[in-house]
Amino acid sequence: MHISSSEAWVLGDLGDLIPVRLTSTSVGVSVTLSVVASFADTATVRGSTAGCPISYQNSTYWNGTTWFNQTYGAADCQVLSNVYVDSYAYLQDRTTGLYFYPSSTGSTSWSNESGYTASYFAYTADYSNPSYWLYNYSAPGSWTNYSYGAGGAMTISATPTYFFNGSFSSGHRYVLGIYIDNEVFSEQAYFAGTARATLNAATLGNHEDITGVAVY
Repeated sequence: MHISSSEAWVLGDLGDLIPVRLTSTSVGVSVTLSVVASFADTATVRGSTAGCPISYQNSTYWNGTTWFNQTYGAADCQVLSNVYVDSYAYLQDRTTGLYFYPSSTGSTSWSNESGYTASYFAYTADYSNPSYWLYNYSAPGSWTNYSYGAGGAMTISATPTYFFNGSFSSGHRYVLGIYIDNEVFSEQAYFAGTARATLNAATLGNHEDITGVAVY
């Protein structure tokens, strides 16, 4: 018997495409964002972490000269929550299709994870024909356990700026792409526990805005 699994995942993307006029005398263009947000995550295991069930899969087939058998053993159990906020930008020359990638100042991504995970993997492969025994393989099962901590409440208040420097051509069409990815995720798989993640980037003074574009 095992504890039921449940998962909640919400992804919200914000993005904009801004036409930018650049000429052969332009050195570059910059875009500045304002990101103000609050988020919280918590994930706690209740009870033992010793009961993570291992599932096995076996396959056998004949290749004309030997039987080949392989067996996998795997387990993945967790109580986990995380919050991610990630911004990125690019500049594209729509005339040629060329992309420009930026340098940046200030923090451009923020995240936190909490909880506990346990995973297991084992694999064996063997042949019935002694001529193939040289290729027999065995990876004994091993566990990987990781604790992300208890989480907590955090705030973001940042004004990252992306800079695109290069050589530009008069008469070409340029577009600036800006995106902000927001993700909250919680999962309880086999282990008993609670997981919760929240993100506010739109109300109570929180926001994710483009505050300036400058050609230089």
